[in-house]
Amino acid sequence: MSFLDNKKSLIFWTIFSLVLSVIFIFGALFFYILLFRTQVVPKFISIWGIVASITLFIITIVKLFGIKIAILDILVLPMILNEIFLAFWLIIKGFNKEIVK
Repeated sequence: MSFLDNKKSLIFWTIFSLVLSVIFIFGALFFYILLFRTQVVPKFISIWGIVASITLFIITIVKLFGIKIAILDILVLPMILNEIFLAFWLIIKGFNKEIVK
């Protein structure tokens, strides 16, 4: 008998993954709001991140109710692409030097 065969453990792991997802989503949302307010990166990156975080939150809620649609998995891409784009932006361009001073 495997650990995941037990109904209680399945419920535990479902709640655990939901809590981790919500923590990531709200952390990302607050991070992009902070970037938007401080303007250390261009506004389009911040707005893109805010929209992607809200989309990810909606996807998480929809999946919580057991709705399985393939498009929901594709709607995660804006967040992934934003994280990659922000990383390259910070490596290549860095922060806005006038705001940081």
